[in-house]
This record gives sequence, structure tokens and C-alpha cells, in this order.
Amino acid sequence: MARKKKVKGVKSVTKIAIVGTLKLNKWKSAELDLISSRLGSLRSDLWNEFGSLKAWGISEYVIDKALRPRNSKYQLPAKLWEATLYDVIGDIHAVQASCIEKVLDALNIKYQKAMDKKTVAQRILESGEWELHPRLHKLVRFF
Repeated sequence: MARKKKVKGVKSVTKIAIVGTLKLNKWKSAELDLISSRLGSLRSDLWNEFGSLKAWGISEYVIDKALRPRNSKYQLPAKLWEATLYDVIGDIHAVQASCIEKVLDALNIKYQKAMDKKTVAQRILESGEWELHPRLHKLVRFF
């Protein structure tokens, strides 16, 4: 992971947003700090709830539907809430895809993108049925 570039006179608010200069008035600065802490809380809650094996193979839209009623808890603008939600879910799915690839490497099977070329092991890993197979279960838990 690359380090963020530090620029003199610029304040970093969130992981992806940078705001003008440090010469913000106190109200704007406090408001941005509050928004960034709420976004951090949302990210943390999403990783705690869906970063485990519970969300394996679940679509981002299903997770979004489940969380929509709770978005008022964070008191964030809708666009920021949605962008953060999809960003975190994308990160979680990337970690899961990486795990699938490592398990397939351990089994000496090449990862296939085309649906008709996927092996049985890859289909089982992607669907979440790997919990029923002791060897796959052990490998997924290992990686």
C-alpha cells in the first residue's frame, strides 16, 4: 500500500478526499472532522459485520438493501454514505477474491475468468459451499 503524499498547507479529511488549505474557519474544520469520523465509523462497522466469512459470495446490492434502513445512524449525506459503502464492499470482495486465488494456487489450479472454463473447486469457492468440504475449508481458513 502506497503512502499518501503529504503536501504543505493541505488538510486530508478522509481516505480519498483532500480539502483546500489549512486556513479553514473553525466551523468548517470541525464539520469535516465530524464527517470523517462518521465515515471511519461506517467503514469500521462494515468491516466488522461483512469482512468475515459471513459475507462470502453475497452481492454488494444485497448488502446495500440490508443496510439501507440503518443509514440514518451515521447522519451522513446519501452520496458519501453510498460511496463509502460500495468502496468498503469492493475492498471486502477483493480480499475474498485474493483468498480464492491463493487457495487455487495451493491446489495447483489456475484461476479462470470465463464461466465455462472454471473448475469445480473454483465454483465451490466462489459460491461459499467450500464450508462443506474439509480440505477447502482448511485452506480458506489458513489464507
